[in-house]
Amino acid sequence: MTKRQLLITFICSFALLACSSKPTDADVKSIVTEIFAEAFPNQKCLQIKNIQRTNGFERQDGTYQIAAELDLNATKTFDIWNYTSACQPEGAIGIHTLLPIDCFKLKKGETCNIPLEMLFRKTEKGWSFIKILK
Repeated sequence: MTKRQLLITFICSFALLACSSKPTDADVKSIVTEIFAEAFPNQKCLQIKNIQRTNGFERQDGTYQIAAELDLNATKTFDIWNYTSACQPEGAIGIHTLLPIDCFKLKKGETCNIPLEMLFRKTEKGWSFIKILK
């Protein structure tokens, strides 16, 4: 192969890699972190301990469905039903729909695992989050 052929092969390979056919782990982590921040504004009692992508597939409509798990760590005692608690999520209307019931009450140091299924769509600027499926 000549240098020119090698250069063209390299550029084509790089272009294909840049146009990812599925959301990356970084895309998933970024979106889950953003969802958590919106769901728990000013929350100082729960921290993201880990985000793990567990599965994903392209759907017939061209969207991409991702399964992931989010581990939350209670830095203070958290009780979603205790409205006098300093750890009550502020402005988080309907937050209980994101949390499994075993995450409604956590003691300091306990971890809660939240399975998520999300839908993404490919755009000109990369992958865009559509919604949480469950």
